[in-house]
Amino acid sequence: ESLQRGIYILLTGTQLSLELQPGAFAIALEAICNIAKEVLPESKAFKIRYVAWKKIHPMLEKVSEEQLAAGLITQDECDFLKKKIESLNSSFNSDKLTSLLEYFGYPLKSADYAAIKLRNPLLHGDIKIKKMKGSEFDNLFSLSLRLHQLCCSIPLLMAGYEGYILNNCKLYGYDTSCKAFIKLGH
Repeated sequence: ESLQRGIYILLTGTQLSLELQPGAFAIALEAICNIAKEVLPESKAFKIRYVAWKKIHPMLEKVSEEQLAAGLITQDECDFLKKKIESLNSSFNSDKLTSLLEYFGYPLKSADYAAIKLRNPLLHGDIKIKKMKGSEFDNLFSLSLRLHQLCCSIPLLMAGYEGYILNNCKLYGYDTSCKAFIKLGH
């Protein structure tokens, strides 16, 4: 379902104005990457192996309960700690967004990692990307191209596609450090 939703957002996002496209493609990438827990082996999906986590998790919750019983924290603080403990074994969002690409052997470049890091301001409506040089139009367009490419590559790789895809960032002159085609698969 998350893969379908991500692809739907990707397809409808191409009809949006340039101010909205990078944010939509960042949302699509997050939706597509939600499938990582079903696709990746346990060692890639979790920071701590699930078998170990099943033992560690109750011990951590017990500590928060003990602190509540001792009067060191309030019930609200205990609830807050439990929520944090619940998410301890989850990957960071940036890890989740690169894990499928890395798992399937996508040749990630520094510009890809940068685009993934810049998704957060885009998701919050910030279109003035201060970390990038160039005009606002160029920044938004190159981020749109790169995020769109990453979104499209994941389903292709999952389907077993082996071949080349067009590197639009190169064709539009936004990337001089790579080739016009990107090889997917082995």
